[in-house]
Amino acid sequence: MQDKTVEEYCRVIDKMDSGNGVRSIDIAKALRLSKNTVALTLRKLSEAGFTDMERYGRVRLAQKGSTIARKMNFRHRVLETFLVSKLGMSKSKVHQEACAMEHWVSDDTISRLYRFIGKPKVDPHGRKII
Repeated sequence: MQDKTVEEYCRVIDKMDSGNGVRSIDIAKALRLSKNTVALTLRKLSEAGFTDMERYGRVRLAQKGSTIARKMNFRHRVLETFLVSKLGMSKSKVHQEACAMEHWVSDDTISRLYRFIGKPKVDPHGRKII
């Protein structure tokens, strides 16, 4: 399984889970994928220890998946902040750019960008950068 797939699924599950787990159908809608594709991928994620499948088909992140989600949220928010604060991009346009970049920029580059932009506490949308 590709790292990008793991990262995307973990980030989406983290974003959607309000404490009761997430239905696979909702994950499929969010990722714009077929129910079958999502079901197969969720099984692989569970087997690899990223998620836990619960009764009634709900999915939660395991510790391993939560770690990935936190990392991806940090990367995404640093990139959005950099794009707005240093490149002057519109807040309404940076989400798509950050989504495209967050998988390909190295951890070292993200760390350097974070320091370069002054280690901000929140991103342009007011979400905590942690």
